[in-house]
Amino acid sequence: MTALFRKIVNAGSFTMKGWRSGLGLSYNYERRHAPGIASWRSSFVQCERVAVECYSGYKANERPLAFTFEGRRWEVAEIVDRWYEGGLRAEDPQVDYFKVRTVGGSLFLLRYVSLFDAWSLCSP
Repeated sequence: MTALFRKIVNAGSFTMKGWRSGLGLSYNYERRHAPGIASWRSSFVQCERVAVECYSGYKANERPLAFTFEGRRWEVAEIVDRWYEGGLRAEDPQVDYFKVRTVGGSLFLLRYVSLFDAWSLCSP
């Protein structure tokens, strides 16, 4: 953590959320500071690039249909949940997340980073 960042974090009463990502590792951090109460919550999410077959309707890579992981093809039976982050500012690329259930009943979390046109499988 840089000295400037430490000064900003310790400056006063606020809630701050941030996002940092590398090629295969994402780090989400959050700090809540109130008079007399401070806490950090962080989570590391490991992501591995995977090949994904997608449905492309009104936009490219709209939703996953199947993906290949550990040499096996997994067909997506349903999208349980989906959300995105970023994309509102130029320096924050849009990242789409898909929680999917496969035909065999397994749950996976897929992430699509539009800036790199890259899909990855994430595990907490």
